[in-house]
Amino acid sequence: GLVSLGVAGGVDPSLRPGDIIVGTEVLAPDGRRFSTDRQWHEYMASAIGKVAPVREGRIVGSDTVVAAAGKWKLFEDTGAACVDMESQAVAAAASAAGLPFAVLRAVADPASVDIPEWISRSVRADGGIDLAKALGAAVIRPLDWRRLCRLAIGSRKARLNLGGAVGILGPGFGLFAR
Repeated sequence: GLVSLGVAGGVDPSLRPGDIIVGTEVLAPDGRRFSTDRQWHEYMASAIGKVAPVREGRIVGSDTVVAAAGKWKLFEDTGAACVDMESQAVAAAASAAGLPFAVLRAVADPASVDIPEWISRSVRADGGIDLAKALGAAVIRPLDWRRLCRLAIGSRKARLNLGGAVGILGPGFGLFAR
């Protein structure tokens, strides 16, 4: 099976940094829909839920960083819990290979947080951040530092909670326990 694992932007306005989401479905930007393996996502949600709060929900895919206004529109249009840039590719690969698929995400930035627009130009093709570009832009835009600090704090909380969830699931993320 394949798991899409990482941080995401909150689309549901009730979500906060660090909240854990187990995906039920992925909506790709091109309109394709990919359902996660029902038994697998139910097992993940149940196992994590015994130790920590967890939400189940739809994941919406995006090819770009989504601003706060865009997050609200995605929530209004799709009812999704969060948005990410990777789950659609993992879902498509799993579908093509006939493999079960699951999504485990932690919210880094809630729906109300606007990520500075120049951040999207600092994202590498692999989803990582080109630090040279990001730091260069941050130096010439000092008013964005407060937002960047909030994003860094939310990202840290998301990574810590995600690590805890992975620890609860153990090897195979519960695929073989379902």
